[in-house]
Amino acid sequence: MITQTVSEFEADVDALEQKVSVAIERGLQRCLPVVKEGVSANFEGSVDPDGNPWPPRKIEGDGHPLLIQSGELKAAATGGHIAEVNKDELRIGVDKGAGGGGIPGAGVHNYGYGAVPQREFMGLNEEYLDKCQDILAEEVMKAFQ
Repeated sequence: MITQTVSEFEADVDALEQKVSVAIERGLQRCLPVVKEGVSANFEGSVDPDGNPWPPRKIEGDGHPLLIQSGELKAAATGGHIAEVNKDELRIGVDKGAGGGGIPGAGVHNYGYGAVPQREFMGLNEEYLDKCQDILAEEVMKAFQ
């Protein structure tokens, strides 16, 4: 039988919380390439994160895939984007400064506005979320070995 004082128990719990926190942050860092891959797949498939096709153009025939005229928006969303990882959160976003002149219409395309239909590209489908969940679980398990 192991006996501990309340202070010793609290110290052990604090140490475990710290291990888990570090493991989650490390896992989120490892998820960043998965997130980029998932957003890229949305552009490649012209679909939202749930796999629903983006609304078609009003006028067909301008010769480029939806949202990939110059490639700047996709590049900003998958490479030149804002990425912030802290102990329990991974945030991504399109860098308004990407490509020199910025990507001022990124939010309009992602969320839709007025006459511009929503063509959501930021976000992950279940496949990519599962990959990140596996990475996080792996990192937490490592913390207890």
